[in-house]
Amino acid sequence: MTLAFVDACGGDRREWEARWRDLTGQRGRPGAVTGSRPPRHRAAEPVGTGSVAEATEPSPPHWITPPRYAWPLSPVVGVPPPRPAQLPPFPASFVGRRAQFSEAAALSTGRTGAPLLLSGQVGVGKTAFALRLAQEQVTALPDGELYADLGGSGAARVDPGAVLAAFLQALGVPADQVPSDVAPAAALYRSLMAQRRMLVLLDDAADEAQLRQLLVHSHSTVVLVTSRSRLLGLDGMHRIHLEPLPRPESVALLLGLVGGRRTSAEPAAAGHIAELCADLPLALDVAGRRIAAHPTWPLTHLVDHLGDRQRLLDRLRVGDLSVRDRLASAFRRLQPAAREALALLAARDRGSVSRAGLGVPADVGDDMVETLVDSGLLQYTPIAGRFRLPPLVRLFVTEQRCRRDHTGSAECVDCRAEELAYPRRQTARPTTTRRSASVAQLIVR
Repeated sequence: MTLAFVDACGGDRREWEARWRDLTGQRGRPGAVTGSRPPRHRAAEPVGTGSVAEATEPSPPHWITPPRYAWPLSPVVGVPPPRPAQLPPFPASFVGRRAQFSEAAALSTGRTGAPLLLSGQVGVGKTAFALRLAQEQVTALPDGELYADLGGSGAARVDPGAVLAAFLQALGVPADQVPSDVAPAAALYRSLMAQRRMLVLLDDAADEAQLRQLLVHSHSTVVLVTSRSRLLGLDGMHRIHLEPLPRPESVALLLGLVGGRRTSAEPAAAGHIAELCADLPLALDVAGRRIAAHPTWPLTHLVDHLGDRQRLLDRLRVGDLSVRDRLASAFRRLQPAAREALALLAARDRGSVSRAGLGVPADVGDDMVETLVDSGLLQYTPIAGRFRLPPLVRLFVTEQRCRRDHTGSAECVDCRAEELAYPRRQTARPTTTRRSASVAQLIVR
């Protein structure tokens, strides 16, 4: 293990072997060595008869810890670092997805050692799924679990070097011995993980560049990754793409949050709440928490609240958990052309559309679709070549356009008129006969 670290840091094995021989009879960390590393520029001295190269394999000194750990966290002999247990609490509201869960469990524990990527639209429950899967796996991985929130959907993504430094320290490497450059730090990390049976969860990855140095391909380690993007640029990955829940599972999620007595008393209202939330786990979680906080409210009360399309996204918020904020974080990352394409899709009839519906030249249409799908704001349909705008995304994009329209365009007037005429529709449909100035305002902001 130590020699693997020497190689990763560009050291000289002969120097280390010579020093080991010098220290074999000493206990504890050697006081004659500065820090804990041998001089990098001192030539290896012969030990006994012949050179180091001719000598037999040296025995490590007593201060070297067992192979399972590379460094002790203290100078006490034989004291290993604590077992990492970094996973966040498991979400109590997770339900369903049995088929995908079985597939994920089989892939993540297979003989290939390939990481498993869980992708999907904004709010579809990727992290909850990964944590549920991790909970099932950790019992067979006695060396612990590592976790990092990579911040891919936030304003500032986490630097992979910072993640490697945190992981290496969790594995017992003192902070002053963590390589400062990403490449040697990643090499050391892979070397240490090769002899461990651990689980690693890399949550909310932004792109391939952020993730590439953090991946471990090992038969003894389970690596789970979540991202809105499918990260198609990465080799050797298993992939599962999550979709919104089936309606029965949506109602079951509400039941777990609200209680079976209330949902069974108003089954139609529970189904209507699931419809208004577009069967999206994040929205259902927020709605369920709201109704659970008011035991005297009938479910129909929440239906009335969510039925006001002008304020639906306002009401899908509890504490710092907000559907609108999650959608906004994905929307802000889009280029102007992609925002325009979403605005056009939101202004069209509901249902699936083809690439032509994006309003872009054919030679860039495929790339635009891929970009929007990987942003978590567009869904493919089972029909090849067709896709759809998720209902809450449509509502958000329409809301953004109308809020930026300072001219009182006909589209926004039609939005409100149609809502009043058809209150059960998921979103209002603005007129499609012209593109208002609001679209241009949306593009440039």
